[in-house]
Amino acid sequence: MGSGVDMRKIFFLSLISLIIITVSLFTGCSIFNRSNSSKPPEEQRQEEKVSEGEITEPEQQMPAEKPREDTPREDTPEYEVIEDLDTLPEKIAETLEHLKRQRGYFVFNPKDYGTGNDLYVLISAGEKPTGGYSINIDSLTLQNNTLKVVVKEQEPAAEDGVIQVITYPLVVVKMYDLIEGIYVIDEDNEEFKGITTKNLPSD
Repeated sequence: MGSGVDMRKIFFLSLISLIIITVSLFTGCSIFNRSNSSKPPEEQRQEEKVSEGEITEPEQQMPAEKPREDTPREDTPEYEVIEDLDTLPEKIAETLEHLKRQRGYFVFNPKDYGTGNDLYVLISAGEKPTGGYSINIDSLTLQNNTLKVVVKEQEPAAEDGVIQVITYPLVVVKMYDLIEGIYVIDEDNEEFKGITTKNLPSD
């Protein structure tokens, strides 16, 4: 009789323990699921992708780049260096004789000098005490309708035997393209200024 009672007690206690374990496991799963469901949908999707092996590294957006500014276009215009000044139009040749004493540049307006579509540009080194000086075109480019001219100047060496007479080194360029402005510098980036015409004789 006592043995039967003990067996029922053991069975009853085992059943209660099994129920407690089952309830605990169910409660734990519910808590785990609630913790996941409390996360934003995007994070849940990210975790799902990781668990499925779709993503091995965090996703990153491509950084935005500032648009690069266009580089101004440089063209080499059509031009001619006038080697023989005697071939210049008469009015330009006369004006040049008065301008060559000054250092700088001068643009002969086609309308004022009757040269049609041709535009002449004088670049003068100014008055020099002796011979042996020279000025030449190093480069000539057109950028946004502005003519950029780089000239190369040369002086006589101390030991050179040069003519002892005042000289006026200059270069005249004939342009076949229209320009809206001009910028003249030498190899040392020294800028040439526009030559004034205030002392020119009137017609």
